[in-house]
Amino acid sequence: MQQSRQHRWNDSQQCWQPVTDNWGHSSLDGIFIAGDSSGIYGAKSAEYAGRLSALACLFKAGKISHHQRDRLAKQDLKCLRTDRAIRPFLERYFRIPESWLNPADDTLVCRCEEITAGQIRHAIAQGHDDSNQVKYFTRCGMGPCQGRQCSLSVAHIVATETGCHIANAGIFRGRPPVTPLTLQQLSRLEYEE
Repeated sequence: MQQSRQHRWNDSQQCWQPVTDNWGHSSLDGIFIAGDSSGIYGAKSAEYAGRLSALACLFKAGKISHHQRDRLAKQDLKCLRTDRAIRPFLERYFRIPESWLNPADDTLVCRCEEITAGQIRHAIAQGHDDSNQVKYFTRCGMGPCQGRQCSLSVAHIVATETGCHIANAGIFRGRPPVTPLTLQQLSRLEYEE
């Protein structure tokens, strides 16, 4: 059975982030996340977070004790707090303006499938009130980038149009790109042992 990763919306950074603890433990057992994959904090913070995750891995593997882990982590924890202290200011100062998050109807939102903000709004008006419903109705996010370029824009439009918080607008569920094969192509596949 596949485990589900947990994410939370970070209003300050205006993006989804995986749920982690101070050591980088994710919601998936044995998976640690460090650096900008767990939040936008910069290169120095990534180094500190990486060392903390490494210490947590060593502890989990039984190579160091709880006491050793905590002792070795003190400096990195202190540096991490100091380095991240400026983030609230930076995130507020460089916040994406709401006008950019609510584009005009003729703005191309999904470049891969050539879907405009107006088409997304039309789908919402038809009763498709979360990002995945908009995806299925419009094909937005189903092109080569698989939503990496448009998913947040779609979520912002859904949130604005429905009056919900962006955390409730949904994020695209991943779907592996599938290309149909002909029977002739299948017959030519070779089995390797």
